[in-house]
Amino acid sequence: LFQIAQEGYRLIENSNHFQSISNALSSLGVFLKALNRNDEALEMYKKAYKIAINIDDKMGQSALIINIANIYYDQKEYATNLAYCDTAIALSRSIGALDKLGIAYMNKGNTYNELKQYHKAIECRKEALSILSKANTKSEKLDCLLNLGSTYREIKDYKNALYYYREAFFLKDTLFTSEMNNNIAQMRTKYETEQKELENQRLLKENELQTLKIEMEQARKRNILIFSIITLLVLATIFVLLFIRYKLIKKTEMERFLADEKHQRLMDVIAAEEKE
Repeated sequence: LFQIAQEGYRLIENSNHFQSISNALSSLGVFLKALNRNDEALEMYKKAYKIAINIDDKMGQSALIINIANIYYDQKEYATNLAYCDTAIALSRSIGALDKLGIAYMNKGNTYNELKQYHKAIECRKEALSILSKANTKSEKLDCLLNLGSTYREIKDYKNALYYYREAFFLKDTLFTSEMNNNIAQMRTKYETEQKELENQRLLKENELQTLKIEMEQARKRNILIFSIITLLVLATIFVLLFIRYKLIKKTEMERFLADEKHQRLMDVIAAEEKE
C-alpha cells in the first residue's frame, strides 16, 4: 500500500491538483508513521500542511496539525506538541469541526499526563469528553473515558477512576453490540445477496436449459420436415421412373404388336397372291 501511495504521489506531484497532492502527502505521512519513520512522516505532513494553507483548506489544516502534534508527542517534544495542539484547537473551533476539536483536547490532555500535570490533563480530557459526546464519535469518546480513568487512578482518586472506567465499560459494550449488529446486518445482507445471485444463476441455467430444449425440439421438427421432404422427393422420383419405365414397356409392346400385325398382313397378302 505504501508503494502504491508513493506511485500515486509521483503521478500528481507536478500537476496543479493541489488538493490531491496535499491528500497524497498526508497519506504518505500516515504510512511512514505506521512504519516508525517519524522524521519522514513529519516532513510529509508539513509539506501537506503548507499546501492546505495555500488552498485555504481549513479542515485539512486541522487534521494535519493534529498529525504533526502526534509526531512531536511520540518524539517526546512536549512543548512543541502543546503548541500544535493549541493551534489545532483554535482552528477546529473556528470552523466548527467538533471531532477534531475533541481529539486536539484529548491529545493535549495526553501530553499533560505525560508531564505528570494531572489536573491539567483531567481538565483537557473532560473538555474533550464533552465535545466528543456532542460530536457522537464513540470510539474517541471511549479512549477519552479510559484516559480519564487512568489519570484519576494516577492521583489515587479511585472513586472517579472507577466511575470513568465503568462508563468506558458500558460504552465499549454498546460499541461491541453495535459492531456485532452491524456485522450481523452485513452478513445477512451478504447472505441475501449471495442467495439472490444463486437464484439468478439457477434461473439463468433453467432459461438456458429451456432454450436448449426449445432449440432441440425445433431442430428435431426441422430434421423431420427435411426427412419427410427428402422421402417425398425420393418417392416422387421412384414413381416418375416407374411411370417412365411403364410407358416405355407399353410403347415397346405396342411397337411389337404393330410389327406383328404388319407382318401378319404381309403374310396374308403373300398367301392370297399364291392362291391366285
